[in-house]
Amino acid sequence: MNFKAGYVMVMGLPNAGKSTLMNRLLQQKVSIVTHKAQTTRATITGVLNTPNMQAIMLDTPGYQERRDKLNKMIRESFKTLVPYTDVALIVIDPITMKLLAKEKHNNDATPFHNLIDMVNSMPVPKIIALNKWDKYPKNMFYQAATTLGEYIQYDELIPISATSQRAGNNIDSLAQLLEKYLPVGEKICDAETISTNNEGFLASEFVREKIFQHTNEEIPYSTAVLTTAMDETNTVIHLNMDIMVKTNSQKGIIIGKNGQMLKRIGEEARLELEQLLGKRIYLELYVRVNERWDRDIESISGL
Repeated sequence: MNFKAGYVMVMGLPNAGKSTLMNRLLQQKVSIVTHKAQTTRATITGVLNTPNMQAIMLDTPGYQERRDKLNKMIRESFKTLVPYTDVALIVIDPITMKLLAKEKHNNDATPFHNLIDMVNSMPVPKIIALNKWDKYPKNMFYQAATTLGEYIQYDELIPISATSQRAGNNIDSLAQLLEKYLPVGEKICDAETISTNNEGFLASEFVREKIFQHTNEEIPYSTAVLTTAMDETNTVIHLNMDIMVKTNSQKGIIIGKNGQMLKRIGEEARLELEQLLGKRIYLELYVRVNERWDRDIESISGL
């Protein structure tokens, strides 16, 4: 049997379950996950290895049409990935299906429309994963296949449940479909590689996840995390990181009473990073106020 290797671009609307699905396929956490929408801001890569395949998974941010500089850069990042993509994996959830039904009956534009145009313009095989299948009405598969066929020129459609541990979640079947459509080729990276993102980027993402988990309202969306220095040996990684917020009140919330919130964020991120990277991690976190960080190209490009 010929070995398969290539790049899989994971696409969809915010909160469709793209990051959860990628972590499930990889059987380890590489992409951050929270219950809040629009957690992912940059493309996260994970390496899926099987005896017959190596798929470089590209977990892209949820596609949206907001016009701020951050989301403009996110949309541009989609375009830069297209030439490298061998398979497009489009993750659809029940909310997306409701948006499509609304568009069909009311002729309304949806956030999904421009993403559909991009997907259909890609000259690669397209697999639709109907995620959160356990939340769909029974016997809906045929209807979903028909409706989605009116919008996307897909090659395969498979119902999955990225969070379910039961038999029938179809995660293994999805991996087999990726193998089916990836091109024949040699491994792109070592089999031991977890992600092609560097340790500093992964660390900033894990810290940002903890901010999403432990703060509310506008705080997670008003925060950025940058790794400013990193020193690595065979067994230890030292990281200095800036947590940027827009106001002094937000800074106070991130630090917390007697520094307890900042300590909690750092400790939880450190433990998960040690599990992922297999090294001792030391994090030095600093909270800084920059009210224009989301309009500052230099700050955004470091995310």
